[in-house]
Amino acid sequence: DIKREAIVLTNLCQTVFDWGNHDLLQPVVEAAEDIATAYSIFSDCDYEIFTKSTAVFERAQDVTATFMVAVRDAAYKIKVLLDDLKHDQSQKQSALDNLRKNKKDYPKGLLQLKARLENELSKKSRKQVHIDILADVLEIPEAEESWRRAVEGYLNTQKFFLLVPPEHYRDAVIIYNQIKREFGMNSFGLVDIGRLREKERQEAWADSLAKKVETANDLARSYIDYLLGRVVCCSHVDQLRRFRTAITADGMLYQGYVVRPIRKELMDDAFIGHRAIVLRIARTEAELNEICSDIQKWQPIYQTLSQNQNRDSLFSIRYVQS
Repeated sequence: DIKREAIVLTNLCQTVFDWGNHDLLQPVVEAAEDIATAYSIFSDCDYEIFTKSTAVFERAQDVTATFMVAVRDAAYKIKVLLDDLKHDQSQKQSALDNLRKNKKDYPKGLLQLKARLENELSKKSRKQVHIDILADVLEIPEAEESWRRAVEGYLNTQKFFLLVPPEHYRDAVIIYNQIKREFGMNSFGLVDIGRLREKERQEAWADSLAKKVETANDLARSYIDYLLGRVVCCSHVDQLRRFRTAITADGMLYQGYVVRPIRKELMDDAFIGHRAIVLRIARTEAELNEICSDIQKWQPIYQTLSQNQNRDSLFSIRYVQS
């Protein structure tokens, strides 16, 4: 029985060692190392083992108890991780299915807010009112595709702003204020094009980021020229300091006398124009493949841990004492 217990536990420990290093598994690995040491005396023992000090068996009992606690804790944590991964997998798969139907995976609540405002404004004005999402009415020409990541990153969440016709803006603000709590923490913006045109110069500089973006929408053109019209495009980082606000194609931004890189995830988050669908499909597929790979990695580990987390150890306190 002792030799069989030693074989079972040392084999389990070897499986743990084969999993490699990971924060979630570190306590199990450390406990398995103690098991391997404490059980080495039992691997090829005979009846003379009972002439050994009781400390040998007590040590085995202690490390086994510690090992089983580590196994149970790791099994629980990995189950939580797998549940999260499977939830993300479902979300990504749903987003991918919609993207393949030419539907962008906008932040939760944005399309609902757009539809709600259009419906309320249409009822109030007794005629159809259409509101555009900024990203939907912008295009980045093929010749300027190298600047897409800079545009996407600089605009960040501003590309999700809603373009409300100026004549309906006041009513839209009142409606939005009444229903804002329905959208939780999401802070979607309504662009006041009417006031912008009254207060701001809109002519974009020829070398600005605004010139990398095309649109047939007059409201979008006004807003993009305002947002990007004074952001100078530089071919090299050494040129940035010559201007008040400047950017390179790879996302180095000089603004407010500070140079910093725009976060990669913001630049890779493509939503602008028709080609964004293709880019988002590729990105979502890559993310989905990574999630599936993680699930395939952790699922057998969880199965092994869960199968062993409730096993009865031979070296119980009662066994050692008797």
